[in-house]
Amino acid sequence: MANIKETPTRAMNYADLATLAEAAGRTDLVEFCNHQIELLDAKKEKAKIKADEKKKAGDELQARILDLLTDEPQSKDDLCAAIGDPEITPAKVVARMNNLVKFGFATRDVAKTEDGKKVTVYTVATETVDAE
Repeated sequence: MANIKETPTRAMNYADLATLAEAAGRTDLVEFCNHQIELLDAKKEKAKIKADEKKKAGDELQARILDLLTDEPQSKDDLCAAIGDPEITPAKVVARMNNLVKFGFATRDVAKTEDGKKVTVYTVATETVDAE
């Protein structure tokens, strides 16, 4: 196995610097380092909360898309139009549809349009797969 060296984070660097400053008796530098570590921790917590909110919003969108699916084939553009929210892009719809197909809630197929172009269409799955 190859030796993998862990890259130190900014918080780790500040902690090391605080230890050295404490040994040298520099309380002002120790306080500065501790404050910087607190700021980094707050930033990390805020990023985690924001990521959780995005995930929850994505789950809501996935549920809305699943509610819109029928036995009739629908393209990503059809689903975007049915949702009617300008914030919802075709890319977001396709990402949620990939999850629904992956877990067996929807099926994916290719159909030809009237002008001969191939388009991916989605339908609700008739049989659900039991996950064990």
